[in-house]
Amino acid sequence: MPRRATLYEELSVGTRLAIRTLIPPPQQREPLRWNNFHRAFVYFIPFLFMAYLVRRAHTYPIRLLLLPTLITSTIYSTYHFRVDDPSCVMLDWLRCMMAYYIISKSLNFGLTPGGRFKIGEKRLLDISETEHQPRGGKQSLLPTWLADALEVTFVVRGFGWDFGKGVHAPPDSRSMERRTFLQATALSFFKNVFITDLSDSLLKLVPGVGSVKGGSIFKPELPTYPRYTLSTTIHIAGGTMVVCGLEACYDLATLIAVGLLGHSPPNWPPLFGGPWRATSLRELWGESWHQLLRHMFLIYGGYPGYWLGGRAGMVFGAFLASGVFHALALNIHDHRVILFFVMQAVGILAEVAWVRVTGRRVGGVVGWLWKSFFVLVLGQMCVDAWAIGGFAGATLVPKRLSIVRQALFPVMRLVFQQPWQ
Repeated sequence: MPRRATLYEELSVGTRLAIRTLIPPPQQREPLRWNNFHRAFVYFIPFLFMAYLVRRAHTYPIRLLLLPTLITSTIYSTYHFRVDDPSCVMLDWLRCMMAYYIISKSLNFGLTPGGRFKIGEKRLLDISETEHQPRGGKQSLLPTWLADALEVTFVVRGFGWDFGKGVHAPPDSRSMERRTFLQATALSFFKNVFITDLSDSLLKLVPGVGSVKGGSIFKPELPTYPRYTLSTTIHIAGGTMVVCGLEACYDLATLIAVGLLGHSPPNWPPLFGGPWRATSLRELWGESWHQLLRHMFLIYGGYPGYWLGGRAGMVFGAFLASGVFHALALNIHDHRVILFFVMQAVGILAEVAWVRVTGRRVGGVVGWLWKSFFVLVLGQMCVDAWAIGGFAGATLVPKRLSIVRQALFPVMRLVFQQPWQ
């Protein structure tokens, strides 16, 4: 007589089948094409409904009921498609990043009973009420309800909102007069696009690194000093590309939000506060680095970590969530990515201990060297995993749109008579 499966075995098998239904193996996923592109992002429709509801009073039960469907549909739509072209791996990164962001926002919107308020708001409208005028700033080109839902979605750092309390805003040298602000932002956008293009183009010239096949930034055939000089140069170029690429995207979002959607310029301060000038890890990650994903990492790891281990647990949880996010979103199966981010938490807690023991904050030249060790030295393990995964050779700026490869490199080839590729 065959043995009956235990309840544990049945639950285990059912769980594995459910996971496989939501996240099938890569070879079973549908290739992403233009004719099915909309299906990979269809979850954004119910999410916009969730964003609308969180700005309306007495909608908590509806949001709770919507939450499981929204999370599962986001996972399903994201992981049922794959990008076959390895040069377009950045598209997969963007899709996964968007999915994790939407899930974190969904959790926040769905589990906040009172809804989300702008600073100064006393009450939210009921669903039955109609708002005919915008709540601040100039008239938006979109319907008020849609502009409101998009704003609570994409004002990522939360400036001007209840969930943005405690987020550091870097000082802004731009005029807050709308036209002048937009002109300065447009100039910043073109500058950051050029630097991103230049860094990306230079990385693609490095043999064994700048191809979609990938390769380590550490070249064993080189002597020690040239080997680590090259790896550090690649690391700095990659970091510059990340910083300026993010700033270019943020500049573009700022132009759309302020210029078209009527957002207030003070709600779109600079993204970075000069990370190269930071003299401690706390200053780097808390003030100088962008805070775009701060709220997401607190939701995924910081708040659970606080419940388990207080403020130290919050720091570890947030950086652990950051490491897992960077590994999963980039589909990198390399523990060094997570280790790099966890080490940042170790360094920050060491700084806290230093302050308690000595009464002095980490800073000055010694603090800058301390911070640089964690970023420029330990950070190379993360960039190496990224390079081995083929991300240096992936398409970031299409060659036909690259000013550097279409104009600058040909001019340099003529001047120096070198075979630039």
